[in-house]
Amino acid sequence: MVMPTGDPNHASILRCIDQLPGTPVAINLYCTRRFRQPLLERFDRVVNYHNGSLPGFRGWRVSNWALYMGAPSSGLSFHLMTEAVDAGHILATTQVPVRTHDTAAELELRKALAARALLPALLDSIVACDDGRAQHGIACEYNRSAYELATRVTDPSALCREEWERRLRAFLRIQTQIDGRWWPVTAIGDGENGAPLSFTSADHQRLSVTGLDFWPASWIHRINPRHNRA
Repeated sequence: MVMPTGDPNHASILRCIDQLPGTPVAINLYCTRRFRQPLLERFDRVVNYHNGSLPGFRGWRVSNWALYMGAPSSGLSFHLMTEAVDAGHILATTQVPVRTHDTAAELELRKALAARALLPALLDSIVACDDGRAQHGIACEYNRSAYELATRVTDPSALCREEWERRLRAFLRIQTQIDGRWWPVTAIGDGENGAPLSFTSADHQRLSVTGLDFWPASWIHRINPRHNRA
């Protein structure tokens, strides 16, 4: 079953589901589109794998946000889906440690392995028609707008060096404007006055861009000066 435009709510998907002999349960793994009510109503229940603790880390790219916040651990949850983002009752959840030099990809892999270990218990709860437990605590949702705000910096001198390093570790690439042009920054280092793509941070340190889209900044700057268009 192929989703037109990547949308699981598309009418053709609903028609395909209606032709199936029985659709009591669906399990969503890594589809980031919200399931709307017409799709949810096709099933007795829909279970979603979410790569964050609930309700504190609802939404999009929450592993990146856990790294940005310096959390000592990061969670994952299987929960019943509703139209609200990651708001349904929890069926299974656990935490994995965040290591000192973790990237988001390494953290995601560790979560996937932990999620696999939860599958037998999860399937037992589905068979038993377990309604799970309600979420408790302060809810916080991270959406695409928050991600774009964190990864697009109009003025690089508005951030201190520590903040630059935190964002690059968590989000890998920051779009920023230097000398009136946008650059996809992936690494920074000590800089000197007059060095290409250099700026002074909010804590008065001279920094230079040392990586652009994961290529050395000096190499790209030399062979393709127009690479800077965002």
